[in-house]
Amino acid sequence: MKFKIQRERLVQGISTVERAVSGKDTKDASSPITGIFIETVDNQLHLVATDLEIGVECFIPAEVEEIGKIVLEGRVLSQLARKLDGEEVRCQLKESGIALLECGRARFNLHTLPAGDFPALPDIEGEQMWKIKQSDLRRMIRQTIFSVSADDSKPVLSGVKMEIDGLELHMAATDIYRLAYRHTPLVNEAAGAKAAEIIPARALQELLRVLDNEDEALVEFYITRKLAMFRLPGVKVTTRVIDGLFPDYRRALQFSDSGTKAIKVQRSELLAAVERAALITSRRGMSLVKLALDAGEKLLSVYAQEAEVGQVNEDIPVQGDLDESPEPVEATYQTYYLMDVLRYLDSDEVALDIGDGRRQGIIRPVGDDNYIYVLMPVRVG
Repeated sequence: MKFKIQRERLVQGISTVERAVSGKDTKDASSPITGIFIETVDNQLHLVATDLEIGVECFIPAEVEEIGKIVLEGRVLSQLARKLDGEEVRCQLKESGIALLECGRARFNLHTLPAGDFPALPDIEGEQMWKIKQSDLRRMIRQTIFSVSADDSKPVLSGVKMEIDGLELHMAATDIYRLAYRHTPLVNEAAGAKAAEIIPARALQELLRVLDNEDEALVEFYITRKLAMFRLPGVKVTTRVIDGLFPDYRRALQFSDSGTKAIKVQRSELLAAVERAALITSRRGMSLVKLALDAGEKLLSVYAQEAEVGQVNEDIPVQGDLDESPEPVEATYQTYYLMDVLRYLDSDEVALDIGDGRRQGIIRPVGDDNYIYVLMPVRVG
């Protein structure tokens, strides 16, 4: 095996796959899944990393002189590639099994891991694929993934439910206390097929890193009861799906249009006010903020207090066809539950129904009917 490659291209390829390198089996340094698999094919390098739960592979241009394959320790290769001083990297596998890596005036003799033992990622060529714009899938992931649970004892809540129904993709994430949901049309040649599985948040984070924001770029994907695969030009992400019963999120959505009328408020103004309130308040590990709507004055009050710090009250103008009532409508929420959604929405305005402190609150981006965010209020004495 022998090849030459531009250092920046090598760094880019390593950056694409390195987070899938296994970090669980650090005591066994000879395990191939602690490394990055490198194969020379058709004037390209094929890079693969996996921890047996998710796998990421990519292809990058290179000048191949001899075909072959090696596995180099992932952490060392990643740090080394970034520290090399030179434009071109040359690599050659010696008969002794040592990899000679040269760049600039530096020469490294690196031990290799057994390439024959490196696990092959599932090959699903010929299977039915769905297609969606990369920009659409990127938006769907960004606007739902923050709602997954960080509680390891509830695996089904640590992923995002992906559901294909006809020509649309539905994505929902929840930690029980909040729900983020978006649906988007597919660019699909396999109309009518259905699938519904829970995709690990970590796999979607890796996918998010490589998705393009251009409208015309597409990603193909495939979902079964055991695994999911996402393929875009030069990159493929494969992951196991999470086994279990996801909460019935559609039941929560049935109540999204009930209750008081939503008000319209500038997203950036509300976000900034809640961020300021979060600097003041904390309560038993939770940072709380009270929203109070004065329909007569058409003002939304953002209020927070902390006994040892102080309090803040900020009024924000709102719009909407509001029924004037003698008493403000108010509800208390966790500040981070509000900040998360407001940071990832794209619209200038949001439609907000704060409920009455007993039922769920609802946030929608104005002008976008494909997204809804539901959050439960915090009851305080």
